[in-house]
Amino acid sequence: TMKSLFFVALFAAVVISQDMDCGLQKTYPGFDLTQYIGQWYTIGNARLARVTFEHDLSCEAANYTLAGDVVLVNNTGTEPDGTFKEADGKAYQTNPNDPGALTVFFGGPEPKNPNYFVLNVSYEDWSLVGGPCKEWLWILSRTPQMDNSTYNMLTSQATDQFGYNLKQIGFEHLDTDGCQSLPPA
Repeated sequence: TMKSLFFVALFAAVVISQDMDCGLQKTYPGFDLTQYIGQWYTIGNARLARVTFEHDLSCEAANYTLAGDVVLVNNTGTEPDGTFKEADGKAYQTNPNDPGALTVFFGGPEPKNPNYFVLNVSYEDWSLVGGPCKEWLWILSRTPQMDNSTYNMLTSQATDQFGYNLKQIGFEHLDTDGCQSLPPA
């Protein structure tokens, strides 16, 4: 079934990402996790996300809730037939000297290395997030849509400041027209 395929792809993505150690990436200086908590919508992402755990989903979003030292992660999206999908996971900061490098996992073995790097953030508006080996990249927004000038600024930062090759990783600006804000979790 589609649900089984979704979870198999999710598990495969977790297994693949857990052993990727290509060194740490430069993260946002002074990253504040408490300001980051809340709802984020996916505006753009790399091919690996679209062919694994975000396969065939639209209107993808992540809600982060602080629970002590752990962040509860609730990822959501809509299948082509309108079915709402979600996956729950956890995240935590691995190094107090690099608070923008987090380890995120959705069950199974816990990754050995950080796999979620907050490269740049405007806590009220947008976030640029990288992944292991610069093969994963997300542009996130506090709202389901983002203006083109902000999107273009963030893709330029990804390439010019952080060394991402957008063509190589198959980065795409997602069609978020019609995506609605989700109620608070």
